[in-house]
Amino acid sequence: MAKQWGSLSQGGKIASGVVALIVVCACCAGALALAANGNTSTPRASANSTATRTGPTATAQPPTATAKPKTWVTVKHLAGSGNSQSDTFDVKTGDHILTSCTASDSANLFIADLYLKGESAGNNSPYAELVSRANEPCSKDTYTVQQDGATVYLRVQADSIQWTVDIQRFQ
Repeated sequence: MAKQWGSLSQGGKIASGVVALIVVCACCAGALALAANGNTSTPRASANSTATRTGPTATAQPPTATAKPKTWVTVKHLAGSGNSQSDTFDVKTGDHILTSCTASDSANLFIADLYLKGESAGNNSPYAELVSRANEPCSKDTYTVQQDGATVYLRVQADSIQWTVDIQRFQ
């Protein structure tokens, strides 16, 4: 090749040098473009490819859990007919206690109270008086716990009625 280069005229040598310079510049420009996109090892997509690149590749992040919206949830359901006393359960400040009843005849006594664990319904004042209804139609009532939460039990006095008590918590 040295003989061929030596046999070229001055104009031929200049033309060959210009072509070589253009090839080197084109290679450098391509390498700079790949480096600017942060991609030095992945070949470009073909013209008929459906993938589109819009920017540098982001580092994969684990999916973020979407916060579940809060709602009123029944945490304790009590139901019965006539007089009853429940096992103990916990209430918290802000809990809603929903009461309802259905009368089967003209007798209409419905008293529902919460008592602190260990206290006697006959000797102590109730922790919360939920319903005190005598000779009145049944209805639905809501009591909101305002005092500090506690472990309590439900005591119901009811004549010939079906009743329910639901403790709901916002969570």
